[in-house]
Amino acid sequence: MLVDNFLAKTSPEQTIKEHTDKLEMCFHKLMHYYGEYFSENEKQAIFIALKYHDYGKVNYQFQNKLLKKLEKPLLHNQDLDEFYGDMSIPHGYLSPAFLPYESMIGDFDKEWVISIINAIYYHHTRQDCSKEDVHRTLEADIYPRFQNDYKLQNSYLSKVFKKGIFVELDRWERYAVVKGILNRLDYVASSNDDLSIELDPLQNGQRYDEIVESKLTSNWKLRSVQEEMKDHTDENMIVVASTGIGKTEAALLWGRGSKLFYTLPLKVAINAIYERIRDSTEGYGYENSIFLHSDSLSLLMQEDADADALTKYRRSKLFSYPLTVCTVDQLFTFVYKYLGCEMIPATLKYSKVVIDEIQSYSPDILAKILFGLKIIDHLGGKFAIVTATFPPILEYLIKNKTKIAYRKPTPFLSPYETRHMISYVEGDFDYLEILRNSVSKKVLVICNTVNRACEVFQNLRHDCRNVHLIHSRYQKRHRDVLEAEILKFSDGDENGIWVSTQIVEASLDIDFDELYTEMCPADNLLQRLGRCYRKRNYSGTAPNVHIHNTRSGVSSIYDPEIYDLSVERLKQYDNKFFTEKEKISYVESVYSHELLKNTQYFKKLLKEYNSLEKFAFSDFSKKEATEKFRDILTITIIPDEQYDILLNNGMIDKLRSVIDNPHTKTSRRQKYLDDLMQYTISVNPMIFSKEIMPDKDSICSSVKIYRVNAKYDFDEESHMGVGLTIQSLNENFSNQL
Repeated sequence: MLVDNFLAKTSPEQTIKEHTDKLEMCFHKLMHYYGEYFSENEKQAIFIALKYHDYGKVNYQFQNKLLKKLEKPLLHNQDLDEFYGDMSIPHGYLSPAFLPYESMIGDFDKEWVISIINAIYYHHTRQDCSKEDVHRTLEADIYPRFQNDYKLQNSYLSKVFKKGIFVELDRWERYAVVKGILNRLDYVASSNDDLSIELDPLQNGQRYDEIVESKLTSNWKLRSVQEEMKDHTDENMIVVASTGIGKTEAALLWGRGSKLFYTLPLKVAINAIYERIRDSTEGYGYENSIFLHSDSLSLLMQEDADADALTKYRRSKLFSYPLTVCTVDQLFTFVYKYLGCEMIPATLKYSKVVIDEIQSYSPDILAKILFGLKIIDHLGGKFAIVTATFPPILEYLIKNKTKIAYRKPTPFLSPYETRHMISYVEGDFDYLEILRNSVSKKVLVICNTVNRACEVFQNLRHDCRNVHLIHSRYQKRHRDVLEAEILKFSDGDENGIWVSTQIVEASLDIDFDELYTEMCPADNLLQRLGRCYRKRNYSGTAPNVHIHNTRSGVSSIYDPEIYDLSVERLKQYDNKFFTEKEKISYVESVYSHELLKNTQYFKKLLKEYNSLEKFAFSDFSKKEATEKFRDILTITIIPDEQYDILLNNGMIDKLRSVIDNPHTKTSRRQKYLDDLMQYTISVNPMIFSKEIMPDKDSICSSVKIYRVNAKYDFDEESHMGVGLTIQSLNENFSNQL
């Protein structure tokens, strides 16, 4: 009895052979575009896995399940009915029994055989069962029905990875490539949507890097950083380059048409680069690109019709686009080796990854990125770190822990050498000086915490009508307004004051005349300086950057040792021009391995990296891995006042009826959810005191949004107000953004 004509799917109805044929077509398409990145052993292993992965579906119980859905006559075997009872065996656990072990052992070494077995065995991450139950099922159901046509065996069970047991990294990597590609092929072949394993990387016969270079060189020659990266496309790169000299384009040229993932820390910056790549007028017009982050489905639905948006989103989650701009959490969760993550490293095997502004991440996230880059390099992928500052402590880890080979040219500096003359001041801002400067200049004030920004705003607003505030504790709809306002202000002729937090450090492309900032770690400080005299030299004789050491946010936000080192090394530049070369030297002096090797910062980074090396197979679920990776404790809240307004006008009940209904179409649910999220605020729950805590129950059963008894201040005509105000804050934790 052959397995070919047994059922594999019901919607649409497909036999095992029909389904496998679809996988084979997808496999050949993948190899057409990217086959050069796979060895012959890898290709053969993937092909064998796709051919046999669903053979276990011939089991009696599974076939009757599908026949019942199709309203067709069931198979009848009283002994098997009694054997199965309520027991359910995942078909993947049975499929390896059919593998052609004799020919496989002749073609592969045992490590490849183990990879194929485990790729098939775990190709779904569904319910678990014991190996004893699998063995009994083979003997009771599979052997009696198929042993005359197949050389069945059960010895593969001894080769299956045990959950919670450590698997050597090279063995896991080999398995991950086979299983990851199998999962992607299976997903496409099983989908009723217009999905593709890979989209054509060529647009009108041109690669994306050729399109970018053509546009760049139509008016001027490539800049030095762009020439450098273009000339070293086959190497891992660490490129330090000043803001505004074309490092984004340099990274695209380095990609050289390879499948590319361009990562950034902030969604606003991701959206902006995506628009630059896609837009044919102001940008490069490369259409087969996409962005991927937690809000991407919502934004795609604003851009396209529902069906098109959903197709784009599913393609993006499948990594089908030749060029993806995304957050690191969309890729690097695979370092936790959870079941289901394998398609990420399998895709990155034949891809290039750009890490932009690596210094923006916490020590925990940095450790995960570095460990992920090690795996990507092992698999055959390439990476480029492009950044305005590169802490030497990270280079030490790359050399001594990951042991990755890379090229690091001399830093590429902005031609604007005298953008910033700084003054260092102990203590609070000079508010009268800020007010005087705001008469003839655009003045930006950056604080370390929301509470502090609100305090500074209140101190200034009594004496100045043109002072504005922006931070993270606004409802989404109001924050969108404020972001648009500060961009308009930056580009316009009006003078005045904007008070902010570090949300402006990298997310908004603004340029002010004068900067007042609270002291912060060296890398953050240079990001803040980039918001003042962004692409122009300063010719004044008085400082245009004023750095005040208030120690706000030290310990609760910033590492005290890093902060103090940053202060100590900054003082030598007081009342002087702070050149681009000196800025790089400043960061390197603070983040040197010799100075930091005994600090909590380095110990935390090293501890996290070492723990990643020791994680066992399937120690974590996808949800746990995602939460651990993000390392961000936030909740979504809605102030009581706003909730009551929405409740009284019937909007809450209407939203619940759609959002909490499991039968609601994805597109409709997303639209209603977007409407609700406009009124919410994302906060760290540690800002609340014990007296004022959000409700324990969410306002919706399917989305976690909590009411909180707090005031909210925002005038929709003047666009003024301090946002979420809480009288009894936990002073040990202040939301830094």
